[in-house]
Amino acid sequence: MDEPGKFINLKNERRLKYLGIVVGLVIFTIQRYTGNDYTHLLVLLYFMFLLPSIGLDRAVQERYFPFSQQFFAALRAVTIVITLIVLGLYIYAMSTPLGQPITLPDHLKYPHELKQSE
Repeated sequence: MDEPGKFINLKNERRLKYLGIVVGLVIFTIQRYTGNDYTHLLVLLYFMFLLPSIGLDRAVQERYFPFSQQFFAALRAVTIVITLIVLGLYIYAMSTPLGQPITLPDHLKYPHELKQSE
């Protein structure tokens, strides 16, 4: 493959960038009201891998990295795959009891926690 990233046109690539940002804002809003520490970590990982996957598009590669486009195309492909994996983990964590806050039984709580809950 001599020219990396040529399998998608620039218009569709721009749409995918906006879709990734919108999905990120939606999960950030959901996380703000219903998430816990585990899902908070997944949202941060999503944004961390989303930035290079949408920031290293073909126009940036051709303008700033003309001699190393294949490396950045591979890096972008890997970050896109990791972003999708993290998004899948987030959806799984929010749809199962794994995403719910952990509540301890009464005999394992500290006394000050028992007074507040009653």
